[in-house]
Amino acid sequence: MPTKYLMLIGDGMADHPLPVLRGKTPLQAAHTPTLDKLASQHIGQANTTPSGFSPGTENAIPLLLGYDISVLTGRGPVEAAGMGIALQQGQWAMRMNLVTLDNDDILRDACPEPAAETIAQSMDILLHDAAFNAVLTAHNVQLYKQPTFRQMLVGSATQPTAKPTPPHNVLGAKYADHLTDDPFISQLMQAARKPLSRLPFCNAVWPWGCGVVPNFENFQTRYGLRGACIASVPVLHGISRLCGLDVIEHATHGHAPEKAQLTTKTFEAYDFVLLHIETPDDCSHAMDLDGKIAAIQAVDNLAKTILDGMSDSHLRILLCSDHYTCVTNGQHDSTPTPYCVWDSTTPSSNSAHPPQEGNTGSFDEFHGEIVSGNVPLAKLLEV
Repeated sequence: MPTKYLMLIGDGMADHPLPVLRGKTPLQAAHTPTLDKLASQHIGQANTTPSGFSPGTENAIPLLLGYDISVLTGRGPVEAAGMGIALQQGQWAMRMNLVTLDNDDILRDACPEPAAETIAQSMDILLHDAAFNAVLTAHNVQLYKQPTFRQMLVGSATQPTAKPTPPHNVLGAKYADHLTDDPFISQLMQAARKPLSRLPFCNAVWPWGCGVVPNFENFQTRYGLRGACIASVPVLHGISRLCGLDVIEHATHGHAPEKAQLTTKTFEAYDFVLLHIETPDDCSHAMDLDGKIAAIQAVDNLAKTILDGMSDSHLRILLCSDHYTCVTNGQHDSTPTPYCVWDSTTPSSNSAHPPQEGNTGSFDEFHGEIVSGNVPLAKLLEV
């Protein structure tokens, strides 16, 4: 029976102990019998944020796919690939968030998810504003309009000299403190602020994640496995396309049962599936603790449905949170993140990782040795 390999990523599931949870993390507080089962054979912690890089999906997922830091060039070009934007030689790409500021110009929401009409209103204002468009023209930059807060900038001149902090890592910051001394970024942020300031939501822009197209070795050539990705966010689509994983379309946002059924069906034609669930990270950025716990439990239900649907298969699973996302402040964290590897043909036992004092021995943040971010895939593939 051929082995099927599943990489299940619960984005931002990992977190720190919280007093409101009596010293438990959201992972420990959530009811996760299936995730605990997956952690019963091999569990550890993976350092998915190399020195000098920001904690984020764009850096963590390539490492978890077994690549090294040479492919980490920035969020922009990866998301551009996910949006179907093909960069030409010499071009760079940069993510531009629509963000929400309060009346004191303090960043309150770095990843707003309002109604589609709100996004469209903000973008229509920008696209018809002479000063904003003059900045784009002066710096030879093109704006690719998107239906979410994730907008894309593509430039052909020299890259901006500054590397702005991702907005989700500075919630509560003063907008003016992050204009930077780069002419393009500063001028663009200021030009957008004036026409958008009368709106209650999506009333400013925040460019970040600039880079050029990374050079990934083809996944199938590298590992001999035909792979696919099921995800609902551009950064996963981009990473997958750049490394040769087929992106399965119509992957809905959230934890609908259809996602588990889609995964099972995808394995009919593929050896390897990367299944990414965004919702724990979304809830963390929104500082919604109850929502985060519910999202983690939904990941557990999803995993159970997949296991039930593939009970007659030889299945190996790598379960991981790609990085910490702290529900207390909505920010990413570079603390090594939990991962585990499970094989359907191996008897399960918790004896390999006895719990530390105060912990339960479940899938959580406190077990196993710390390894580099590209080690978990090697353990999954036994290479």
